[in-house]
Amino acid sequence: TNQGCKSFVPKAENISTYLYYYLNIHIKQIEQLGTGTTFKEVSREDVLKFPILKPSDAILDLWEKQVSALNNKQFVRSRVPGPAINVCYMITSEQCNLACKYCFLGNNDACKRSNFSLENMSIETADKAVDFFIKQIKLSGMDFEDNKPAIIFYGGEPLVNYDVLVHIAEKINSLRDVEKCVKHLEMSMVSNGLLLTEERALKLKELGVSIAISIDGFTEEANAMRVDVAGNNVFNKILKTLDMCKRIGVDVSLSVTLSEETIKDTKDILRLVDSYGVKSFGFNIMMSDENFIVPQEYNEKASQFILDEFVELRKRGIYEDRIMRKLKSFTKSQVYFSDCAATGGGQIVKAK
Repeated sequence: TNQGCKSFVPKAENISTYLYYYLNIHIKQIEQLGTGTTFKEVSREDVLKFPILKPSDAILDLWEKQVSALNNKQFVRSRVPGPAINVCYMITSEQCNLACKYCFLGNNDACKRSNFSLENMSIETADKAVDFFIKQIKLSGMDFEDNKPAIIFYGGEPLVNYDVLVHIAEKINSLRDVEKCVKHLEMSMVSNGLLLTEERALKLKELGVSIAISIDGFTEEANAMRVDVAGNNVFNKILKTLDMCKRIGVDVSLSVTLSEETIKDTKDILRLVDSYGVKSFGFNIMMSDENFIVPQEYNEKASQFILDEFVELRKRGIYEDRIMRKLKSFTKSQVYFSDCAATGGGQIVKAK
């Protein structure tokens, strides 16, 4: 070929990998055949004179099989992102004002509920948690702009300890110009919304804390398992919270637990989105425990529901979080082996 390049085109499929390694090992010897003053060029005639030892087809077949498998493993491993802490869950309180029937933490079980701490996160613990998270972000060595760190206020119900939540948010904001690693840090809160007042919603907006409201659909039937400690359905109360946020101009996202009733109709969720101008979304799949058993066919149906909803939500310019995490890895040619930041080595949890 032109510009001093020589091409090797194997006639047999089983010799390509072997030929690559053979030439790579002997590259210095081939370079010695070159002539020229500006740069050494190896002529076609010289290349033809260079001896290439060809094993038997049986050995080549074995080589191709073993080395290709090794190369594939190395490629996959090269695309697995290393552990890097960039998510911190702040459990401001283990207490919750609901007792959802599918709660995997056991808040629906009186015995388990009694084990939850009555003591909320203190300001002292919150300060230590923020300092520790910043230290871990720095140690991760990640690109702080491309992989924005995140603090997620969780529980229990995080608004049970609203004052400490605000303290953490204010501290992070005060550090943005001091600590480069938190300049683009994102904050969000996952709440059932029942303790969210107009004053609190506006304060959180001011602090830059995104609000995600937990709900299971747009009907009372879909929310039948979302109940308070006394067993009362709270669906209408949640709708009042959504109405309030819409009225005062506070954007909310939805954190939807996919009950068996929810996944029966994709249109219910879309009506909820359209009614409240929701711009962000996240689905949660139910899990079994000793008190709540998920039917065998549930996971497949729930997964199909998420895919169907993703297609419809895209038409509205809304991208569901669970799917987008996978697509982000796909566009970067990274292996996405875990949907949970904890198992992927990227999450810490700080409580009281």
